[in-house]
Amino acid sequence: MCGTWRAGTVVFIASFCTLVVELTAGRMVAPYLGVSLYTWTSVIGVMLAGISLGNYAGGRIGDRFPATATVGVLFLLSSILTLTILPLTAIFSGVAQDLPVHLMFKILFFTTVVFFLPSVFMGTITPVVVKLTLEDLDRTGNVVGRIYAVSTVGAIAGTFATGFFLVSWFGTRTIILLAALLLLAVALLFGGLWQRRGLLVGGVFLLLAVGVYSYGRDAYNLPFGLAYVQAMTRDALTLAPRGAFAAPCHVETNYYCIRVTERKLAENVTQRRLVLDHLIHSYSILEDPTRLDYDYVKIYAELVKHIAGDRTGIRTFSIGGGGYTFPRYLEVVYPDSVIEVAEIDPAVTEIAHARMGLPRDTSVITYNEDARLVVKRLPSGGYDAVIGDAFNDLSVPYHLTTREFAQSVHDLLTPDGYYMLNLVDTFKHGVFLPSMILTLEQVFPHVYLLADGPGWEQAGRNTFVLVAGKQPLTEAALHGAASDLLPDGPVSTFFDPERLREYVDSRPAVILTDSYAPVDNMLAPVFVERG
Repeated sequence: MCGTWRAGTVVFIASFCTLVVELTAGRMVAPYLGVSLYTWTSVIGVMLAGISLGNYAGGRIGDRFPATATVGVLFLLSSILTLTILPLTAIFSGVAQDLPVHLMFKILFFTTVVFFLPSVFMGTITPVVVKLTLEDLDRTGNVVGRIYAVSTVGAIAGTFATGFFLVSWFGTRTIILLAALLLLAVALLFGGLWQRRGLLVGGVFLLLAVGVYSYGRDAYNLPFGLAYVQAMTRDALTLAPRGAFAAPCHVETNYYCIRVTERKLAENVTQRRLVLDHLIHSYSILEDPTRLDYDYVKIYAELVKHIAGDRTGIRTFSIGGGGYTFPRYLEVVYPDSVIEVAEIDPAVTEIAHARMGLPRDTSVITYNEDARLVVKRLPSGGYDAVIGDAFNDLSVPYHLTTREFAQSVHDLLTPDGYYMLNLVDTFKHGVFLPSMILTLEQVFPHVYLLADGPGWEQAGRNTFVLVAGKQPLTEAALHGAASDLLPDGPVSTFFDPERLREYVDSRPAVILTDSYAPVDNMLAPVFVERG
C-alpha cells in the first residue's frame, strides 16, 4: 500500500464503519430487548472483544500475507459480514427473546451472534495497513502513531455521524447497507481486487443479491428527520412494518423505534397503542379522550381532581409526553388549564398529533427537550402538579431520579401542589422503589406510596405511583374528591404511611444524586424476572 495518505484513508473508513455499526447496534437491539445500561454494556463489550481479536489476527495476517490484496480481501469480508447483520437480526431476535435465561444474557447472546464477527474482521484491517506502510524501522513510532491517530479520528467521525445524523436520516437497516457498500467500495478502490476477478465477482454478487432481495421486499425506508415523520403520518396507518429485514416499527428516530397499532374495542371505539422500542407506552381512545386505560394514569386523574377541587383550570407540567393520553384528558376535563409537556423526541409528538388523537390546534404546550433542561426555564412556584411519566421497567433516565432534580421540581410547585410519578419495581425485594422514596424525602416533607389495589402484596413486579408534596395527603381526602370521577370509583390504595418509614429502612435504599444513581443496577431483579 503506497503512501501514508492511502493508508490513512483506508484505516479512517474502517474505523468509521466500525463505530457506525457499534452505535447502530444499540438501536437495533432496543425494539426486541430494550435499551439500558445492559444493552450498551453488551454492545460495547462484544464489539471491543471483536476488535481486539481482529487486531491480534490482523497482525498475524499482515506478517504472513503483506500485500495490498490482503487489505482488499479483508474489506470484502467485512462488507459481507456487515450485511449479514440484517438476516441475523431477523433470525435471532426471536431466538433471543425465547431463551430460558434472564434478559442480560439474552442481550449478550444476541449482540454476540449478530455483531461479533463483523467487528473482528474490521479490526484486522489497521494492523495489516501498518505492516504495509512501514518502510523504515527508524520511523516506526511516527508511522504507527499517525495511522492509529487517523484511525481514532475515523472512529470519532463515525460516532458523531451516527448519533447526530444517520439514525434519524436513514434508519438502522439502511445504515447497515450503506456501511457494507462503503466497505465494498474501499475493497474495490484500494484493495487491488480488480486482479482477483473470481473473488471480486463472487463477493459483489452476494452483496447485490442480498441487497436487491432486501429492497425488493420493501425492507428499508429512507427517512430524513422530522420531515419524513410528518410525511409518514399523513399516509394510511399500517399496522406492521414490511420487508424481510425491516425494523419492527414504522419510523426510527435518535431515541426510539416507534410503532402504532390499533384495535376496535367496540363498534365506535378505537384504541390506539403507541409502542416505543419494545414496550407499549400509551393507550389512547380516539373517540373519548376522558377514557383512561392504564391504572396509574387513573391514579393521576384522582390526584389532579383532588388538587383542582372545583376549579376548571390548573397549571401542570408533564415529564414525558408519549401518546399524550393524560394531557389530552386534562385539556378536555379542565379546559381552562395551562398544560405543558417535556417530550424529548419531536417525532413522538408528531405521531401523537397524527395517530394518537392529539389535535393540531391543541392548547397543550410542548417542549421537545430533555425535562432536566426545561425545568430550569420554568417559573418557580406556579405549578399545581408536576406529572412524571418517563420511567418504565427497562429504561429509566437516571438524571430524572436524583435529589437535585427533585429539588427543581419542588421549586416549581405551588404550596398546595404535588409531584406524582410512576415507576416499576418489585415491592418485597426491589431497591429502586425505596431509594426513590428516600430521595424524595430529602426534599419533600410528605411522600406517599400508591398503587392500584394493594400492589405491595404481589410477589412480582408492579407499577407504583409516588406522590410528594409540601402539604399532607390522606386516602380519605383523595377518594372523597375523586368519588365520582371514574365509572368504578377510585382505584388508588395508599400504603400505610406509618409503615412506609419501616419499609424504606428495611431495604438497602440509597439517596440518588447526580453523582451516584445506579438505577440500572437497582433494576436488575426486574430484568431477571422479565427474563
